[in-house]
Amino acid sequence: MTVSFISCLLLLTWVSWTDIRYRRIPNYLVLAGIISGFLIHRQEPEIALAGLLGCFMLTVLFSIIGFMGNGDIKLSAALGAILGYQTGSEVIFYGVALCALAISLYMALKGQFKELVTQNLLTVKYLFKGNIKLYIQQLKAQGKIFALPLAPFFLPGLIIREAFNWLF
Repeated sequence: MTVSFISCLLLLTWVSWTDIRYRRIPNYLVLAGIISGFLIHRQEPEIALAGLLGCFMLTVLFSIIGFMGNGDIKLSAALGAILGYQTGSEVIFYGVALCALAISLYMALKGQFKELVTQNLLTVKYLFKGNIKLYIQQLKAQGKIFALPLAPFFLPGLIIREAFNWLF
C-alpha cells in the first residue's frame, strides 16, 4: 500500500461519513486532501497539479448539467492531487459507476426500472440536443430524480482500483 492510497482512504472515509450524515463535504477536508497531495508529490508537484486540474475538469461538466454536486467536484480535485490524474480518474469512474448501479438496483426493486430506462434515454436525447440542463431541472422539480451522496461510492472505487492494480 502506498502513502497516496492510505491518505486517500483516510480522506474518503471521513468525507463519506460527513456526506452520508449531512449531505455536505466540508471545504477543510477537501483542502486537507489537496495539501496532502502536494506534500506526497513534493518531489514532482506537477503530478499533483495535473491530477487536481485534470480530475476537476473531468467532473465539472457533471456539475454544470446538475448530475453532481459542487462538493463532489472539489473532492474529485483532491483525489486527483493525491492520486494523480490517471488513478484519480479511474477512482472517479468506478465511484460513479457504482453509484449508477446502486440507483438502478433501487429503482428496479421499487418497480420503477422502466421509468429509469426511459429517463436515461431522454437524458441522452437532450444531451445531444444541447438542452440537458433544462431537462434535468424539470426532472428535479417533478421529484423524479433520486439522488445519493456520491462521496461514499468513491471509497469502494478506490479499493476496486487498488485491487485491480494489485491483481493485474
